Amino acid sequence: MRTEIVTLSGDWPDEPELYGRLQDSVARTLAWLGLQFGDDTGLSIALSDDAHVHALNREFRHIDRPTNVLAFPGGGAGEPADGKFSGGLLGDIILASGIVAGEAARDGKEFSDHAVHLTIHGLLHLLGYDHGNEADAKSMEALEVEILNSMDISNPFDGDPGELDYQEQSEGK
Repeated sequence: MRTEIVTLSGDWPDEPELYGRLQDSVARTLAWLGLQFGDDTGLSIALSDDAHVHALNREFRHIDRPTNVLAFPGGGAGEPADGKFSGGLLGDIILASGIVAGEAARDGKEFSDHAVHLTIHGLLHLLGYDHGNEADAKSMEALEVEILNSMDISNPFDGDPGELDYQEQSEGK
């Protein structure tokens, strides 16, 4: 899969290192799930600022507040042939710099670890995972934790009073 990462706006640290970690998180998520995509399938990750993400959230989701990550499905990746998806755009993942930084600072997390977590979260949405009810939320959270652990990133939900409950998360994907 071709993954394009672009900084649109916002205060993003050390782009080459962060870009590499985000690329790795995509590859590891797909491998963890046993999914393969051809080089003709695309994924876009946009690093932006809170105001831009707020505007997108308001326009497309009718929620008038910023959020940490948004995921917009693309034209699809076609049907699997020989176990491999190909063609099309899987979608776009957009991260909000100020919210990512604020949540990371509030929760004592490394900024890049939190950005990786949110990228995995957005990618799972593009792959059809959701957290619209408690059972789905627990399943998606467990999957995120397994993938993050495979990357030596600790469980972001352990004792974290700052995390939103599943109902709030489903409103603010």
